[in-house]
Amino acid sequence: MLRKLFVKIFLFSMVLALIPVGIISWTSIDRFSDTLNKAEVDTMSSLSAQKVTILTEKIDGLKMGVELLAQNPNIIGAFTEEGLNDSVALNDVFKIGAGASGVILDYVLVSNDGKALYSINNTLKSANFANDYYFQEALQKNKQVISTVFSVDKTEEMEIALTVFSTPVRDSQGRNLGALLAVVDYEALTATTIELDPLHPELIFGIISNDGLVISHGRKDYILTYDYKVQTNGLEKIFEQMQQNRPDYAFYTLDGEGKLMAFHPYNFNADLNHNWYIWSATTVDLYMAPIKTTSKGIYIIIILTILVVAVAALLFGRKISNPITELSHVTQEIAQGNLDLQMNINGQSEEIDQLAQNSAEMLTSLQNIVRGVLNEGVHFKDTVNQSHQSFEGLQESVQEISVRIEQISAGMQESAASTEEVNASSHEISGLAERNTELAEDGAGHADAMLTRAGELKKTSVESQANTGKVLENTRESLEKAVEEAQVVNEINKLTDEILAIASQTNLLALNAAIEAARAGDAGHGFAVVAEEVRKLAEESSGTAGNIQMITGKVYDAVQFLVDSANQLVAFIDENVSQDYALLIETGEQYYNDAEDIAKLMNNFNDNSQKLAEIISQVVQSVDEISLAISNSASEAGVVSEHITRIVEQADNVALLIDENAQSADNLMETVNHFKL
Repeated sequence: MLRKLFVKIFLFSMVLALIPVGIISWTSIDRFSDTLNKAEVDTMSSLSAQKVTILTEKIDGLKMGVELLAQNPNIIGAFTEEGLNDSVALNDVFKIGAGASGVILDYVLVSNDGKALYSINNTLKSANFANDYYFQEALQKNKQVISTVFSVDKTEEMEIALTVFSTPVRDSQGRNLGALLAVVDYEALTATTIELDPLHPELIFGIISNDGLVISHGRKDYILTYDYKVQTNGLEKIFEQMQQNRPDYAFYTLDGEGKLMAFHPYNFNADLNHNWYIWSATTVDLYMAPIKTTSKGIYIIIILTILVVAVAALLFGRKISNPITELSHVTQEIAQGNLDLQMNINGQSEEIDQLAQNSAEMLTSLQNIVRGVLNEGVHFKDTVNQSHQSFEGLQESVQEISVRIEQISAGMQESAASTEEVNASSHEISGLAERNTELAEDGAGHADAMLTRAGELKKTSVESQANTGKVLENTRESLEKAVEEAQVVNEINKLTDEILAIASQTNLLALNAAIEAARAGDAGHGFAVVAEEVRKLAEESSGTAGNIQMITGKVYDAVQFLVDSANQLVAFIDENVSQDYALLIETGEQYYNDAEDIAKLMNNFNDNSQKLAEIISQVVQSVDEISLAISNSASEAGVVSEHITRIVEQADNVALLIDENAQSADNLMETVNHFKL
């Protein structure tokens, strides 16, 4: 037990000291991590902005150089046949321009219709630029336009990323002659933009096009092949964030490593909403390395703190536990019954001294209590003996009363049982009478419903017979009208006969015309052709008329068949259905008369059942009152018997308690005698 106290004091001291240290350490690391994150984001954003500035300055310089070159007289003159033939002067001008920039691979002169007039290195193999948007935009808006990044074959094994500065060329009157295309090596243009920063070697840089393609990167195999839009590792969401066209940053995971990226947009064609996105990225573990170092230092401090606190807790625990050990020895002697003790405990604090003084006072009080208990125990034992003798006489009287009451209660219960049987039989008779009444009421209701349905059946039969007569008359009239209208088919036959006659006459006329045309020789050749066509038309008309007559015959037969079927249907309804309706009306009248007789019988039966139920109900009520009176008497007798029984039980319990008190007095005396005074 004492060791447990020492361990608890030791552990409590350790926890009390280590919780603040742990909270402070965790808070410091978390704040330091947030500070490093913010500092790294600010640094990367600042460097990305600087890269944008560097690229802007280079592009602005190139744009100005190309615009000046487009105003050179030799360039303007090259749009004439004489100037174009002076290739030496053109090469000198272009080589000076290309050498000054260091990133221009080729110059191309393009006429207004998109044809390439001149090229230094033939980098762009296209012979016509009419469909290239950067060429059209430059001429239409009369301003310099930069193309998006694309690739061409540099050698047979690799490609190179290019962009084109398209600048309109105008004569002295301001008329557009064509355009000067400066073909720029985009990798060379952005080499300084993506190169590593000596102060921040952990950062890498790159550029993404408006379409999501990598157009400048330290890894050449990424250029124009790595597409941010189709990635599934989180970069596609970063590209969506880039397209909001504002500086920002984002965290992502690539190949299992946490990454941080900051980016800035660069708008190179404001009118076309074309952007490049310059970004810087780093591995989170690189710039978070100071956090790990700091964490190690904090862990070392925590370990040293644990050691110091452990030593202090050890000394503090012993200082507290030693006096408590002495107090424990004294209480152990008291527990064994030895009250003849002297307490001389000197603590090393006011609290321990106060605890020792209170323990001494408790020992004195306990000695006085034990002496008082010894004296009272003797007196209590005498009182218990006297109570036990008086209570034995009371038990005998109560038991005699209990026997008498139980006999009375048994007789009342037998009477109550007989009355309950009579009462139950009366209730069964009452239930049967009520059920009989309900059945009579249901029978009367069904008889009334039967009477109503019989009336409705009779009415419906009469109405149906009348409706059938109307339908039969309407059908007969419609059939006669249809037969009259079907006679039109005969008129069609007459018309087709006339068409056949006309076709026959036309055929004869065409034959005569052909004979006359043959007599006329060459002069009647055209008339013979017409006559032949008329003859063919007459033959086709004759065939068509024959087909019409055949179809008309089929229609006439079908109409005649329909008329015969309708006449049979009308005859069936007139001869059979009408007689069935008459029989149905007669059956409905008989059904109505029978239902009326049943309804009268059920109503009389219902009245008699209700009177019988009232008489039985009065009998049941009288039996209930008798049964209730007997039951109440039996219940009261039972209650009295129960109370007597409880008195007997309580008397037995009191006797037991007196015996227990006597035993407790003996035990108390034995226990108190255990103490040594």
